[in-house]
Amino acid sequence: MLTDDGDLAHRLLSPKHHVKKKYRFECKFPLTNEEVAYLQEGATLEDGYITKPSQIELDPDKKSGYITLVEGKYHQIKRMFGCYGAKVVELHRIAMGELFLPDDLPEGECRELTEED
Repeated sequence: MLTDDGDLAHRLLSPKHHVKKKYRFECKFPLTNEEVAYLQEGATLEDGYITKPSQIELDPDKKSGYITLVEGKYHQIKRMFGCYGAKVVELHRIAMGELFLPDDLPEGECRELTEED
């Protein structure tokens, strides 16, 4: 999302506002049930920070899926998955709050928000 509205950007991006952010991810190796449970409960990062709980919807291949966060620390998803050596090879934000990236929007393209958005 591109905006020149600093207040809006702050409300959407600041971890203290707990706006849900949903991502599509793919890992190099499959995740175990234990890893998924750990990530959903809140992971302890290398610097000691404990993340807020997240939601994970894992695909049948167990290497890809969706993760929803309510904060957005620096490289948080890669750092969370890295706690178990699960290397993230693809990561795309697909939603912020109730605003979803349209499925038919080509990569690298943009559109203006509507009044409904």
